[in-house]
Amino acid sequence: MAARLVATLVMVALAAAVLPGNNTVTSLLPSSWVARFFFNDFLLAPLTVVRILNDVCVASSGRVGTCMSKNECVRKRGTGTGTCARGFGVCCVIVATENGVAYGNNTLIYKDKFNSAVDLTYTVLRMNDDICQYRLDVKRLHLSPAETDGSCKDWMKISQDTKFNKVCGFTRHVHYYIDVSSRSTVFTFHTEASKDYQRDWEIYVQQLTCDATGTAGPEALLTNP
Repeated sequence: MAARLVATLVMVALAAAVLPGNNTVTSLLPSSWVARFFFNDFLLAPLTVVRILNDVCVASSGRVGTCMSKNECVRKRGTGTGTCARGFGVCCVIVATENGVAYGNNTLIYKDKFNSAVDLTYTVLRMNDDICQYRLDVKRLHLSPAETDGSCKDWMKISQDTKFNKVCGFTRHVHYYIDVSSRSTVFTFHTEASKDYQRDWEIYVQQLTCDATGTAGPEALLTNP
């Protein structure tokens, strides 16, 4: 009786460690090489508990993502391609939808080549109150060039940081740092119709905590890779 009670308590403790909502994964180890525990008629194989760190990863598609469990990726409406965390996690790529809202680190703002007139917004939510800056990894931002007077027919604008004005023209492989304080940040894109110029963009939004070593100073805006 005592042995059966101990076995039950062990199972309950292990189950409590993997409640839904966190990023912990468990798996049974092969009984051929793990220690075996006999409790009367019970045979229990120890469990491996893996805590998945939300590190940056590269998905099979070549896009940048965040390592997390498959269930968490689904909850955040991401796409998991490729594995991480010794195969227990997936590299989850979260793509912000046009005129939609995205929640997650390394959110991708993306649009393939087009030449029509559009007005689009992408809203990125701050993950928690400890986020002070966003780092924008601009892989490419192709908009029509600025006019001779410096004005922009096509432009990108960000709602949060007052240092950040409209951006137009051709931008590639640069980093922008913006300060954030409110929960949502709106990225707005405006283009005018043109048959002569193809527009497209691919921008990753990385959220930085207030004490992160990668944050920029209060006056910083643009840096090279």
